[in-house]
Amino acid sequence: MNNDIGERALACQAFAENLTTTTTVVTTTTTAETLPRMEKDSGTEPYLTAAKAAELRANADAMAAKYPDFVGWLYLADSQIDYPVMQGEDNEVYLHATVDRVYDRLGTLYIDFRNDRHFSDPVTIFFGHNMASGKMFGNIRTFRSQSAFSAHKYGWLFTPDTVYRIDFFALAVLNAYDTLYNLPNTLDYYLERMYENVHFRSDIELGEDDRVVALSTCASDYEDARAIFTGKLVEMLEDSDYIR
Repeated sequence: MNNDIGERALACQAFAENLTTTTTVVTTTTTAETLPRMEKDSGTEPYLTAAKAAELRANADAMAAKYPDFVGWLYLADSQIDYPVMQGEDNEVYLHATVDRVYDRLGTLYIDFRNDRHFSDPVTIFFGHNMASGKMFGNIRTFRSQSAFSAHKYGWLFTPDTVYRIDFFALAVLNAYDTLYNLPNTLDYYLERMYENVHFRSDIELGEDDRVVALSTCASDYEDARAIFTGKLVEMLEDSDYIR
């Protein structure tokens, strides 16, 4: 296993059980919580409200204008996952730093430094701490029931140029040093390793040109365990494809 990945994995486990701080990166005036109940986004529906889509686009545009390391804004309805995603020159840069590269134990969500920043790779791995409060990727541990897994079918990734829907289809637990983390990876190999350790999965059609994203965070199943939530990237070509 690449040393950068190994050091990141060990540090993640050490901090994930103790962090309680939080960091606000971008403040917006419209949130899902301010919308009428009937207009809230749902993790079971492949659509966003117009208000939430506008908020995510504004957040992504503001981050892209200010931070060269910004790659996209990640959002999962019915969770606390609503954050910017960065990419550093290695996997230590944002492990315990804000988007301004100021030390913060909470860290920032980031993709593996070996991934293409435009999400053209077959597999892109996102990293985030498993916070007891549910912040960062802490909510992923709450998906580990069939009902919660089924309630989070969709996520959203707003990049500077593209909007993607994420169709989640598997939740697995494996070792932080598993060869699944050795990027670049083929989709077939990733799926083979992931399915060997899967807890929940749903049927989804994947072609040879499809791409997946994997949200990885610490798990308490055993030493160096990692939970990994996998979804298929689906590019949204028109606003009507994803805004209801």
